[in-house]
Amino acid sequence: MVDLAITASQVLGGTTGADFYYGIAAESITAGQAVYLNASNLLALADANASVLTAAVKGIALHAALANQPLKIQTAGDLTLGAAAAPVVGTVYIASGTAGGIAPVADKVTGWFCSILGVGKTGNILNMDVFVSGSVTP
Repeated sequence: MVDLAITASQVLGGTTGADFYYGIAAESITAGQAVYLNASNLLALADANASVLTAAVKGIALHAALANQPLKIQTAGDLTLGAAAAPVVGTVYIASGTAGGIAPVADKVTGWFCSILGVGKTGNILNMDVFVSGSVTP
């Protein structure tokens, strides 16, 4: 499998159990990308194979932002990722080895730090419940 192919215009913040975080972008970020809180307290693109810090996902961006602009992210609850992404019902999704990407857990490889983002749900929805393990895949 490959990372979800998310169309930014199809990303819609959820209402069922939704929780949000407001921060400042460290770099250019697009709706639907996974982000983490960097050492400067800015939101940057999460990356599962760079370091334990970059893999510590905070949430998923709800809109685009350039460096130093405000950014709203969703941290929990139902998040519509759209028909292009089409998360598979019952599949667990994690931070990808591609910066900002979201991958099915089956794609996890040796050296990735595992952070779970949620589980696929009907209606092209990701039921978010972020869990940062801090553990590297052997």
